[in-house]
Amino acid sequence: MLTLTTEAAQVINALVADQPGGGVRISEVVADGQVQLGLAVAAEPAPSDQIVEKQGSQVFVEDQVAPLLDDKILDATISEDRQVSFSLLP
Repeated sequence: MLTLTTEAAQVINALVADQPGGGVRISEVVADGQVQLGLAVAAEPAPSDQIVEKQGSQVFVEDQVAPLLDDKILDATISEDRQVSFSLLP
């Protein structure tokens, strides 16, 4: 199952501070004819989503992409100009 770094949990908590029960959702998206992973703030999980929690943060993982993320770690950073960047680590 996907795991989260402490930094990712803190960033997610900040992103959804005004949405109790909210989190970020990782799902499959199609962009320019290519299938990619997308990440977006979500008020709640979809019925079939897997939920990963750490330090009060929640990541909703679309059921069909969950196997791709089983051995991955979600990390996050905030740049000096306050831009959030998420990355998947092996």
